[in-house]
Amino acid sequence: MKKDWWNPMAWMQTALEAVWGIISGIWTAFLGIFGIRPRAPSGRHEDIKLEDIDQAATAEAAKQDLADILDRQRTPAEIVHAYAAAGAMDRPTVDLSALSEEQQDWLVSLSDSDYILLSASGVPACERSLRAGIVIPTVSRLHAEKPAKEAPQAVIEQTKEEMIRDRYLASIRGVQPRHQILRC
Repeated sequence: MKKDWWNPMAWMQTALEAVWGIISGIWTAFLGIFGIRPRAPSGRHEDIKLEDIDQAATAEAAKQDLADILDRQRTPAEIVHAYAAAGAMDRPTVDLSALSEEQQDWLVSLSDSDYILLSASGVPACERSLRAGIVIPTVSRLHAEKPAKEAPQAVIEQTKEEMIRDRYLASIRGVQPRHQILRC
């Protein structure tokens, strides 16, 4: 490219590239006003070699082995808590192989409300429940999380007709009204 300085075609190519860059910049800015943005440029793929694929597969296998080791180190109570805390769609993905068949049957047969109680109670409650074979939640922890709301009280309102009748009877005959007259 050292000899391109004397080539008029190279000058023209450089000038056209500059003009095209200016025009495309103006056009991009104009479209940007209307919220239209250009796509991100896609990078070119490098040549993938078999060694790269083997290294990626080995790394993924090592990650999976580490995850398996971590799953094996969880106590049965932690597994019960993880199963109870998981959503209905995620429960089948929890590995229950560390539990005995009786424990697995007990855990799978619980209701959704039992799962909510166990997940809110924590790992110690899951351990007690697993040993006993029944759900034993931690009551203090449940009360601390959400206080119960009181039910709204029903308000009896008089109709307009009843109010007029009661006021009339109270003023003319001296009769006590059936309902208390509410004055605001």
